[in-house]
Amino acid sequence: MHLGPEHYISEVSRLLYYKLLVADKNYGPATLVVKENIALLGDSEDDRFRRLDYLKQLFSLYGLSGRKAEEAQAIEDYLALEAELEIPPLEESLPVIISLAKNYCERKMYREFQSVMQRFELEYVCER
Repeated sequence: MHLGPEHYISEVSRLLYYKLLVADKNYGPATLVVKENIALLGDSEDDRFRRLDYLKQLFSLYGLSGRKAEEAQAIEDYLALEAELEIPPLEESLPVIISLAKNYCERKMYREFQSVMQRFELEYVCER
């Protein structure tokens, strides 16, 4: 018997495998599990909200593993989807936005840092 990737048992297995990988600080393979979960999603509203959760997992994993460029892209994707879903910005997203700003600052991407500050009307300073 072959279970497809969208079968309930397959989903639970991926979740348990993901948790095991994260507990072992094995972030590289954990990102692959999250990417697979994202690839299996459709375009329903429920799936779009699930994609938001997976993108948060993804940028966190990239941050933990020092993959700054990929972390920034995942955060940008997260914020874009959040806007598309018309989720009010800032209150819950402020830590995410600050993570993006810090990412750009640490990578000396000052133009991108300023763009984030202007887009979200924040007044943080990036020490050069």
